[in-house]
Amino acid sequence: YNKGEFTIMENSKKCSAKDALKASLLDLLQKRSFAKISVYDLCSHASVSRSAFYANFEDKYELLACCLKERAEEFDYFMQKRSPQEALFVLLESIQKESRFFYHVFSEGFNDKMGSIFYQFFHRYFMEWLKEEERQGIVLPCPAELVSSFYIGGLTLMTLQWIKSNYKLPSKELASCQYQLIRQILR
Repeated sequence: YNKGEFTIMENSKKCSAKDALKASLLDLLQKRSFAKISVYDLCSHASVSRSAFYANFEDKYELLACCLKERAEEFDYFMQKRSPQEALFVLLESIQKESRFFYHVFSEGFNDKMGSIFYQFFHRYFMEWLKEEERQGIVLPCPAELVSSFYIGGLTLMTLQWIKSNYKLPSKELASCQYQLIRQILR
């Protein structure tokens, strides 16, 4: 018995259980809403125990946050050197390409945990953008943190309505609308 080998094996199992659970969630979200997916469903689909689930995630929202964080990291690559309007368009295009995933995540409601996930995702981009606006002489009506919260709330709800409408408006048109609303308020 070599304690080092056991630790490596345990870490490997933990990683594989975590990956299996992420894949399970992504697969199940192609078929049904997030609200209707239970920890039992996730574990059964991934062929892992509930204890393996809770060794990796506090709840299904943390698992969702992990999956969305990976999507955010992919999005970061496309965000480099893009204007806010282009960034909005790329984001909406990404959402529409994975329409079933996002529809099933948000079709049956939006709670505080989901709001927190979205806020964390958008906050960094808005703070960077608002700091650039301030460098260009735009005076914000209140601290940047509050301005960011205002925009994130509006854009999130607007995007959720778009998802729930089954993407009735073309993504380029929605991105343009969102950007124009932001520009009008910051004048």
